Amino acid sequence: MFKGICDNVKNNIDAWENYVLNEEEFYLENMPNDYSNTLSSFDKLLILKIFKPEKLMFAFQKYVEIELGKLYAESPIATMDVLFADSDKKTPIIFVLS
Repeated sequence: MFKGICDNVKNNIDAWENYVLNEEEFYLENMPNDYSNTLSSFDKLLILKIFKPEKLMFAFQKYVEIELGKLYAESPIATMDVLFADSDKKTPIIFVLS
């Protein structure tokens, strides 16, 4: 899938420069020279790692949402009422903040 990509970048430096400098959130869909349509979702992450490593965490979330579903990409909403109902004197509530 990546055969010739180095030559493609050299020959289309303006398109790749625009891709790197573009601040839109569609970084996986707006790859130059039709790479958005020819690469798999995981392959796009590899390209993103090279050109836009600062966007990688956001792309991972989008990748998980696409491949596994939205349920796995979003944190569940937890209210104190729901948490308290699930706890008792032998089952404490523990929060792990990261």
